[in-house]
Amino acid sequence: LGAFNMIPIGILDGQNIWKWKKKVYLGLMGSLGVLLVITIVIIYTPLGTDIYFP
Repeated sequence: LGAFNMIPIGILDGQNIWKWKKKVYLGLMGSLGVLLVITIVIIYTPLGTDIYFP
């Protein structure tokens, strides 16, 4: 939901943040992207597989 709201079109918050500071927008989108990748890796890793390496 947060990533959808950050799309820089229309009345969504992403457009206001893009106009305000582009670096903040890119930082937020980058962090949301990293969280999305981590979530997908955790969800689609088969059970019994150790994804946490020492």
